[in-house]
Amino acid sequence: MPLVKSTSKEAFRKNIKAEVKAGKPVKQAVAIAYSSIVESLSPFRKCLYQAAKKTFSLMTIAVDAELMVREYPQRRIWFVLQKPNACFREFEAEVWLREVSPVTGTFLSYTVQAAASLPIPAPFIQEAMRQDLPQNLAHLRSYLQGR
Repeated sequence: MPLVKSTSKEAFRKNIKAEVKAGKPVKQAVAIAYSSIVESLSPFRKCLYQAAKKTFSLMTIAVDAELMVREYPQRRIWFVLQKPNACFREFEAEVWLREVSPVTGTFLSYTVQAAASLPIPAPFIQEAMRQDLPQNLAHLRSYLQGR
């Protein structure tokens, strides 16, 4: 069932109910409902809920974040944490895209600034983000293309 693209509270509630009924976790359903509000305001702004489990030495930690995503077509994608949570006090990332040529493809560069709320050394977090980047970019491409 397609989501209602509206800023009304009624549409927001309906979208959450529809996503929960479709089997999504409540937090993810809320983030998706927020994204439908944002999409109704601007075609280049969306909300993205990201969740993952990471193992550091002998410790496994679940992390999640609701990110506002703003796309500048063919040039840049910007992410910022909607609100601080148990995992991050701050999070901001930018991805820049530059076409090199139709044959060789697109040059991609990125920056990430994050302040974790978790008691994990920064090098471990950096390595986890680096390892997850290819899969996250593939998910992002699918999401932004509306698949």
